[in-house]
Amino acid sequence: MRDVFRALAALLLLLAASARGQSLEELRVGQWVELKGAIAADGAFEASSVQVLPPGDKHVVLGAVTEVNAGAQTFRVLGLEVRLGTTVRWDEGLTFETLAVGRRVKVEGSYRGEGVFLTREMAPREAGRDRIAGRIDRLATGAGGFEADVIGFRVRLSKTTKLENKEPLGVIPLAEEIRFQVAQGKLDEDDYVPGSIRLADGLTFGALIETKYVREDNYDLRDARDRDVQKTRITVRPQFLWTPSERFSALFAPRFEWDYRDAQNGADGWNSDVRVKELWAFVRDIAGTGVDLHVGRQDFDDPREWIYKKDLDAVRAVWRGGGVRVDASLSAMLGETDNPYDGEAENGILYVSNDDPKRHLAGWVVDRRAGGDFDSYPIYFGARMLGEWLPATKSWLEGSIVRGYENDTNLRGFGLDVGTTWTFLKPFYMSAGWAFGSGDDGDSTATDESFRQTGLERNNGKLGGVSSFRYYGEVVDPELSNLSVLTFGVGTRFTRDSSLDLVWHGFDQDTAAAFLRRSDLKASPDGVHTQLGQELDLILGVRDWSGSDFEFVLGWFDPGAAFVDQDDAWKLSFQWRFRF
Repeated sequence: MRDVFRALAALLLLLAASARGQSLEELRVGQWVELKGAIAADGAFEASSVQVLPPGDKHVVLGAVTEVNAGAQTFRVLGLEVRLGTTVRWDEGLTFETLAVGRRVKVEGSYRGEGVFLTREMAPREAGRDRIAGRIDRLATGAGGFEADVIGFRVRLSKTTKLENKEPLGVIPLAEEIRFQVAQGKLDEDDYVPGSIRLADGLTFGALIETKYVREDNYDLRDARDRDVQKTRITVRPQFLWTPSERFSALFAPRFEWDYRDAQNGADGWNSDVRVKELWAFVRDIAGTGVDLHVGRQDFDDPREWIYKKDLDAVRAVWRGGGVRVDASLSAMLGETDNPYDGEAENGILYVSNDDPKRHLAGWVVDRRAGGDFDSYPIYFGARMLGEWLPATKSWLEGSIVRGYENDTNLRGFGLDVGTTWTFLKPFYMSAGWAFGSGDDGDSTATDESFRQTGLERNNGKLGGVSSFRYYGEVVDPELSNLSVLTFGVGTRFTRDSSLDLVWHGFDQDTAAAFLRRSDLKASPDGVHTQLGQELDLILGVRDWSGSDFEFVLGWFDPGAAFVDQDDAWKLSFQWRFRF
C-alpha cells in the first residue's frame, strides 16, 4: 500500500501544480462573471477586466442612459431596453423622472432575453467604466482571445483583458451547472468538480480527490464487547465534460475508491472498487419545445436530500416555463449495486416546482417497483416549502405520504419535517426542527401504517454553516420511520467560508418496536419503551482553503430506556477534499 500512497501523493502534487495557473484559459460556461469595459462600434462589449464571482441572483448593467420613454416607462442602457419591475428600489434619491440621456446608472434585476432587462434596483453612478454581470452562457475561441455570451451581450476577451481573481477559479461554484439539479438547478457543493483544465474548445478536465476517516465507538451500546470500527477511504473521481455547443453536453466521470477497515474482532484489510459514477448526454430545448433531455447515469439530488441522493441510470426530461419547472424521469440502477433492492427497483419520478431557489415550492411523486422476492410497490407523494419566508430565516417544511403495497400488506404511512434557522446576530444563528414518521399500530396485519422514506434519500444538509451533515444525527443516522426527532442547534460562521455547529437531537419511537429502520446503530430497541435517547453533534467546516474543503465531526449518543444496553456511543470523523 505504500506504493499506492506514493502514487496518490505524486498525483496530488501534479494536479495541484496544473491547477495553479490563473489565465483566461480557465474561464468556462456556467461561471458568474463581472466584466468592466465599453461597448465597441459593432455592438460587442470589449472587456478590459473580468472577475469570476460566486453565483448571484441579480444581473447587473452599469452605463449611461441612451434613451428614455416616459410613456412606456422604459429606458435604455448599453443597448438594453430596461423595463420597471412590479416593485423597484430607487437608491440615493434617483427616480424615473430624474433619468436623463447621459446619466450613468447601475441597474440590478434580470435579463429576460430579446434585449429586455427587468429592473428591481436602481442607483446613480459617477463616471467610470461600463459594467455587466451575469452567467457565461457561451464561450469560444475568437480572434486574439475569446468570445463569450453574457446576459445577451457578445463579449470580447483579448490578451490584454485582466483576470482579477487571485484565488483559483476552481473553488468558485458555477452559477448553474449543465447537469441540472432537480429541484432548483442548484449546484451540490460536495460533489462539485470545476473542470479547470481546458483540453480543447468545449472539452474540460477536472477531478475531485477525497480522503475520509471515521471511527465508530460502541455502536452496539455495550462497552464490554470489542466492536469498535475504524474506516479510511480514499476516492479519486476524474471528470471529462464536453460542451461543443450551449445546447449539447456530455460527461464521463469514473470513480476509483480504496477502503481500509480496522475492526475489533473483525476482518481487517483494504478493498478497492472502480465504477462509473456518471456517464450521460444532455440536450437542451429539443426541437424548440423548451424540453431538455438528459440520458444516462446521472446524479439525482434534491436540496435537502430528503427525497433522493443517488446516481441513477435514467431517461429524464425537464421543461421550464411561466415560473414552473417540471422534471420527469424513468430510472433504475443497472450493473453492480450496494443494495439488492435498488438493483431490482424501477423508478418513476415526477418533481414539479416554482423554479425559485429563494422561496422554493414543490410537489413530487416517486413510484418504486421491485418485483421478485421483494414484491414491493410503494408510491410516495410529497410537497415541500423551502427558503427565506421570513426575514433572517431559512425554513423548511417537508410532507409525504406512502401508499401501495409490499408482500400483500397495504402501505399507509405519513411523514413530516418542519424547522427553521434564524440568524439572530451575525455571524450567529440558531435552528429548531421536528421530524416525524408514523409507526404501525399493529391492530391490522393487512395494513402497515409506518412511514418509510423513498430509499433513495441521504438526509444530509446544512443548517446555517458551510458543511452539510446528517441532520437526523451523525451517530444514529436513521431513516425517518416510526420515529420522532426533535432538533435544536446553534452555530456561527466565523468567516464567510468557515462554520461551527453544535446540534442536539432527541429521539422517540411513535410505536414501540424492536427495530430501527436503516440506522447506523448496531443495537436494537427492546420493543417496549419508546424513549430512544439523545445525541449531540459538533461539526466544523472550512471551505476557504485553495481548492480544498475540510470537515470535522464529533458525535455522542446517550441511549434511552428503549435500549437494554445503555453505554454511550461515539463517532469521530474528518474529511478532506481537493478539487480542480
